[in-house]
Amino acid sequence: SVYLSSDSKYASPSPQSVTVLSGETKKIALPIKKNDAEISGFFVDAAGKVILNFDASRVKVYVSSRAGAWQNATIDSVKGSFTAMVSEGTWDVGYWADAQTGYVSQAQDIEVKLLSGEKKSINLILTKANSAIAGTVKTADGKALANAWVSVDSRSYSTATYTEYTPGSTSLFIAGGSTDANGAFKIAVPAGSYFVH
Repeated sequence: SVYLSSDSKYASPSPQSVTVLSGETKKIALPIKKNDAEISGFFVDAAGKVILNFDASRVKVYVSSRAGAWQNATIDSVKGSFTAMVSEGTWDVGYWADAQTGYVSQAQDIEVKLLSGEKKSINLILTKANSAIAGTVKTADGKALANAWVSVDSRSYSTATYTEYTPGSTSLFIAGGSTDANGAFKIAVPAGSYFVH
């Protein structure tokens, strides 16, 4: 594969399988597509209202193609929007918001199919994270455990391993954080029921 920077004007080509015999040189062509299509849209809350003036350094939108290319989107928090330039093809749009923004993202990527020169708009739903789960991680003898990762998931460990996500569902939630020097953690979440691992 050819790997290009995420801000390149071109997308990486699909991988090719090549068999080379001993002493042979095999020439191949790797066609690179121009990023002339656009995926854009807004960050919205559950009611569909555009979210404005958030800390853009704590929100990421990443776009990956089935061919292995990836692009980062440009985020304008004043307008509550994002834009990603991509090539034609099928792309998965993923996004993440640090709970310190007061919002969290859905964990499921959104599939977008584009032709050359086409523009498509999608909205990315951010859920208000105005609740928290807090606690302390301790060893069996009661000592605080620093730097332990605590995971919060809307699914139990067994269902997270074997259950498929249903597109369009807003119930999937995954977050986490590390304990401090005293073994304490606090993870912002939307209101709901969770499994803490």
